[in-house]
Amino acid sequence: MYERTYWLDHVRVPDNTYNIKSNGDGTSTITPAGEVMQQGTSQDQTNFNNLECGVADADRAIRVLVDGYLALRQTQELHGEEITGETHTVTLTNSKAYPFNSTVSAPVSVPLTTNRRNLYYSIEAEATSVEGGLAGDIHITDKQLNGFKVSFDGSAKKVVLTLRIKGGMA
Repeated sequence: MYERTYWLDHVRVPDNTYNIKSNGDGTSTITPAGEVMQQGTSQDQTNFNNLECGVADADRAIRVLVDGYLALRQTQELHGEEITGETHTVTLTNSKAYPFNSTVSAPVSVPLTTNRRNLYYSIEAEATSVEGGLAGDIHITDKQLNGFKVSFDGSAKKVVLTLRIKGGMA
């Protein structure tokens, strides 16, 4: 894992002042004057290579994330219908008086848009509208590759369900 380097400026007081010493051969030696208040971070191969390693690690991480994203997209394209599923809206009407319910003895058939390859699909039922009583429990029965039946056992006269079907394609 990348270990960050916290860089420090080299601070000398007074700043930008130098001592000039004549060498006697026509050249001069210039040395910084003043006192070092803060030693700066060394600009050497250790620090720069650490920076390079961090950039390389970040590059590798991005490549792994992109590869994962592309694999997920390919899976969605191949099995998108299985992942996203299909949605149906079904209205169930009870013609009998409480405590009886006509949808229990005569459930409504729901055909699937796409036939399933197996019965390992899930059905999520949500009552979006209930009139004339309570919906009670929603019952899914007679699952087949091309559809299933649905009923409710409550006292309501009318129940509108949103059904979300996922799976069964692998």
